[in-house]
Amino acid sequence: MMLSNISVSRFLVLVGFAMAVTLGGLAFANRTALDTLKIGSPLYAKIVLGKDLIADILPPPEYILVSYLEATLALNDPGKVAIHAKRLEQLKKEYDTRHEFWLTADFDKSVQEQLTKAAHDPANRFFEILTASFLPALSSGNIDGAKVAYQQLQAAYTAHRTVIDAIVANTSKVNAISKSRLRRTNHISPVQIWLQAFQPC
Repeated sequence: MMLSNISVSRFLVLVGFAMAVTLGGLAFANRTALDTLKIGSPLYAKIVLGKDLIADILPPPEYILVSYLEATLALNDPGKVAIHAKRLEQLKKEYDTRHEFWLTADFDKSVQEQLTKAAHDPANRFFEILTASFLPALSSGNIDGAKVAYQQLQAAYTAHRTVIDAIVANTSKVNAISKSRLRRTNHISPVQIWLQAFQPC
């Protein structure tokens, strides 16, 4: 009888321990799921960065469309070149600020390379021509010289825009993949997430 009581006691302890482990596992799984999906999580941050990237380049600061427009307006109305030059200076500062941000952002590396290298090189060339040739020629009344420089600005802008168009398409794909992962995670039960956490790598 004593042995039977001890066996029952042990059985109850084991059942209690199993229930505690199960409840703890469920709590851990729920917390893991929430951490994966909550605002501020790595996955959420990547989706936000994708949206930030598109916002940055349609239009400025990372898309030099407005800078190109300002240069065009200045050429068409040389009497207001000082106004446009001031606006172009501000646009260049905004471009540089966001360029520095995207150099270190935790985002899709292929898209990041497109933005910070492939799109940046012609944009940088655009601003160099702007300050070294175009604006000085326009300010001094050398319209012919300004027109020659403008053709170079146009070529740099066109090269920049070609990459920007590709970036928009690629970033949309990256965002779609991230959203798909988020939807799949929503369909995984907390217990599945918990079990996956303990699977060997």
